[in-house]
Amino acid sequence: MGAQLSKLSHQLIFLIILPIISVAFAYLINVFLQEHISYPWIFLIDSLGVLGMYSFLFQLFNYSLWQFFPAGMFQIVDVPNLNGTWVGKLRSSYDNNRTPYEVRVEVIQTFSSIKVYCYFSRSWSFSIVSDFYKEADGRKVLHYIYRNEPQNNASPTMHGHYGAAKHEYIASRNMMECSYYNEPPRNRGWYGSFNVKREKRSLLEILFPSVRNKLS
Repeated sequence: MGAQLSKLSHQLIFLIILPIISVAFAYLINVFLQEHISYPWIFLIDSLGVLGMYSFLFQLFNYSLWQFFPAGMFQIVDVPNLNGTWVGKLRSSYDNNRTPYEVRVEVIQTFSSIKVYCYFSRSWSFSIVSDFYKEADGRKVLHYIYRNEPQNNASPTMHGHYGAAKHEYIASRNMMECSYYNEPPRNRGWYGSFNVKREKRSLLEILFPSVRNKLS
């Protein structure tokens, strides 16, 4: 994830195109404001200049504009957009996979990072380290390490713990197939799986419904 300058497409965007646009915008803003701001204050505008404009445009791309590029298009964005709220059922080895438990997954993703929050009936978890990994067949799958914390209604024997999870996005069904396992200490070491479907769309999809199909 993020800018990878070993890729030609990212070299063109972040080392050529974005700097050129930054210079152009910085110059136009400077010319425009010179007519409305007294000369002694112009140094404040010049201090921001091209670097300030580049930083602004990069953050705009990092948080929003990257979502307009479908995964794989020109190799600019090569991971799926998982932003949004996902809901489904979880089965765990804790009870030999007998009982389906409700699960809600919140994903907050930018061009350079992704965070995952999972909510269960008696606990919740948050990702600590997360990234996409390229499988042998070329699929990009999300892997992360998480910390799970019990809620107030959890049993006294339930303790906070760490674990690892894998989320694979199935674009044709707009769902994620997920699996996880907990660390062995404190008599845990449980594992399980759950499938979740996107229930709530990202802010970009709400504002621009026409881009919904591109987010796959």
